[in-house]
Amino acid sequence: MTDSGVRQENQTAGEGINRLTIISIASVAWILFVVLHEVIGHAAVAAALGEDVRGLATTTAHIHDFYNIDHVAARIGEWGFRAVCAGGAVLNFVTAFAAIMMLTCKRLTDPAVRYFLWLFATVSIVQQAFWMTILPFTGLGGDWVAFLNNLRPSFLWKSALTLLGVTLFFAGIKLPFSKWRPVLPADTKPKRQYIRRLTLEPIAVAFMLQLLSVLFAPLSWSRYGLAVTVATFVPLGIWLAVMMRSRRWPVAEGANSTIRIDLKIGWIAAALILTVLFVAWLGPGIGSFEGHPQYNG
Repeated sequence: MTDSGVRQENQTAGEGINRLTIISIASVAWILFVVLHEVIGHAAVAAALGEDVRGLATTTAHIHDFYNIDHVAARIGEWGFRAVCAGGAVLNFVTAFAAIMMLTCKRLTDPAVRYFLWLFATVSIVQQAFWMTILPFTGLGGDWVAFLNNLRPSFLWKSALTLLGVTLFFAGIKLPFSKWRPVLPADTKPKRQYIRRLTLEPIAVAFMLQLLSVLFAPLSWSRYGLAVTVATFVPLGIWLAVMMRSRRWPVAEGANSTIRIDLKIGWIAAALILTVLFVAWLGPGIGSFEGHPQYNG
């Protein structure tokens, strides 16, 4: 077999996209998403408003006496309470759209960086938009149910949030992808291999990361950590179903794909460091969780 034949066979087998680099990028994207949501979006906003942030974990920010809206409203007002509740999702949306803007930059040509920006933006928007759609009328709990507490007229607010959530969900699938636009092989089998490596495998890694982070969490595993972890990936499962069947992936005229993500030591090193901190430090919780409804004691 000629050298070109070997290269073509490798490329169609998906070797043009290094699995270790993709896993590392997915790890960094997921950890950044969670930290922005819990640490900055909730905890930092609460602290800026004068609230007593006592604990941080990968599934929650524990703010003292924050589970009674009347008590919180007396300290920072009802809209202060809502700012803390919505802060995590809002920050995820803002940083996602910043990533999309970066994808429009023609000078940004590194395939690994562009893939990171696409994955981070998509995960951030799809995750938060899905729960903005589902929670208002179901009352299952979460940030948006707390945000809507005492808002009148209730139906109007719930409807507005649901409509906004639906809009953002589909925008979160389409908009980042339209700015990234990787070119894949035209042949069906190698094309599916590339799609699987770019979507399914990274989400599986993110799920395992989140699962590992709650194994030693300070909150009840059976009632809280596992439920949050599984529920978190419902919207990503829907996104995966869309992307795995999507015909909108651009294709090249031949067996080879024009997208290539090589082994990147920088991404791997960053992922290793962040994963250790995420699982072994933030996972078990930082600070105190006494008074949290799901605290193990």
